[in-house]
Amino acid sequence: MKQLEEVENMSLETLETIAGDQSVKIPPTLDGIIADTLTAAALSEKGGTGYRKRTPIARYCIVGSAAAAAAGLAIILTLGNSPRDTFDDPAIAYAQLEKTFSLMSSKINAGIEIASEAKPVIEKTNEAINKINGK
Repeated sequence: MKQLEEVENMSLETLETIAGDQSVKIPPTLDGIIADTLTAAALSEKGGTGYRKRTPIARYCIVGSAAAAAAGLAIILTLGNSPRDTFDDPAIAYAQLEKTFSLMSSKINAGIEIASEAKPVIEKTNEAINKINGK
């Protein structure tokens, strides 16, 4: 496991690579905890029956949420101790913050561009589905 000082000196790109690493060991009980949580949520939403037909999008959201939770837990377990203030000079901290926001902005813009390219396909698919359903 890396020491806190090593993690603090890593670049954002390195941290991003570590976060996306699929070889990180996840505790074996995590799947059970997530399944129990999702089951409890389904039971409370449906008044105790435990069954509710989900749309494919809802299933993907649940799976994505579970994967994000697992990745977050893996990162927390990898990083170890809670973070501490790493900058003594506010100007350096601000420069690092600007660098971080710039990276986030570029990733978000790339995602928006991909989504906007997919919009016509989605609209065409919705039109076809609506024709089939007679709407």
